[in-house]
Amino acid sequence: MKLNTLTIDDLTIRDERAFRHIALYDVLKQLVRSANARFYAPPKGAADATWDRVKHALERDWQQTRTDFTNRGTNLHQHVTDTVKQAMGKEVIPPPGEPNASGSRYDWVSAEPAVRYGFSAFQEYGSEFPTWNEALDRKLERGWNEKATGRRYEDVRHEVKVGWQTRH
Repeated sequence: MKLNTLTIDDLTIRDERAFRHIALYDVLKQLVRSANARFYAPPKGAADATWDRVKHALERDWQQTRTDFTNRGTNLHQHVTDTVKQAMGKEVIPPPGEPNASGSRYDWVSAEPAVRYGFSAFQEYGSEFPTWNEALDRKLERGWNEKATGRRYEDVRHEVKVGWQTRH
């Protein structure tokens, strides 16, 4: 079955009002948008079995997001790529509450320092650099490298930019 490819802006999030008030919701949505993440959905009228698989994959993703934001619940090591593969039937969905065997490839704990750095940099340099550009990028790279975080700026540039753009 061919699945439709959707962006975050193409999705209809029916219960968005229920969690829109969470402070990091807009940051997370912007991160998904900036990453150009794609979601796959079956065409209208597809078999119920497909919906059940998609529903369970999305439920795991929802549980992981809730755990990431509240530090309550079980870390399922559910990444967006796991959700997509599970929804498409390319990866087995573990039983409820059981973590993925593959482990986490990307998590908020890893991204947060770089997003925070970009967020804070806007407060310091926002009037000098109203938009993201090469000069700003070089300045932030020098500052990041001086912090000696153990992570290369080129590996966190995207997260820094998300933090910066969150201030707009």
